[in-house]
Amino acid sequence: MNRKQLGMTPERRTISTNLDIFSPLINYRGEPGQIPEGTVITITGAPGSGKTKYLYQVLNNIAQYNMNKPVLYEYEMGPAPTVDYLDSLQANHLNDFVFTKEVNQDAKIVGIDSLDFWASEIHGNSFPSKEEASILKKMKDNGSTIILVHHKTKNSKATVSGSAWFAKVNDVTIDLLKQKDGTVIATTRTKNRFAAATDQLVLEHTSNGLQIKKNLTPMDFVKNLYTRLTK
Repeated sequence: MNRKQLGMTPERRTISTNLDIFSPLINYRGEPGQIPEGTVITITGAPGSGKTKYLYQVLNNIAQYNMNKPVLYEYEMGPAPTVDYLDSLQANHLNDFVFTKEVNQDAKIVGIDSLDFWASEIHGNSFPSKEEASILKKMKDNGSTIILVHHKTKNSKATVSGSAWFAKVNDVTIDLLKQKDGTVIATTRTKNRFAAATDQLVLEHTSNGLQIKKNLTPMDFVKNLYTRLTK
């Protein structure tokens, strides 16, 4: 009796991340850090929380550990600032990256920076619409793995007008919560389809990008607990 006859969902091919600021938050069938094909991951947070930096670091590691190289659709930063930014992060594996605004719906690994600016590019409105949703869904159905940045307003509410459709397309949300001491808490939501045992990491900004914060104090644990309870 085959999988179809048993009514089982076939195994999906996965891509590896191997990045300590990201991999512990993702778990596919008992394999931490593995992202199944056809997954949409959203990185969101308030201004200055490090969303673009986080996206680039994740894509850099994916480029290092997988045969398929990511494609980044960069709408927020121009080509020159993007190259400078990559150099500052020492993102060596993205050196031969093609940054474009022309969406290739057949690309297997896709980064979008950002959903808001992409929406503005398409129809002049910073809020996503059904048009972007249909594109994302088609790419997802074709097996594309999509990691995108989505901004929040200053009051921390996500700027999503089409939240109903967006929730159906999105599989994982990683919130970057900037703290008063400059650290960033990366936290996942309980409704994530590929939730891991770890749902929160404390990060800090460094000259080479975001890194796991070492030597956590008792106050750090109290703040992390408060963040969980208030979410």
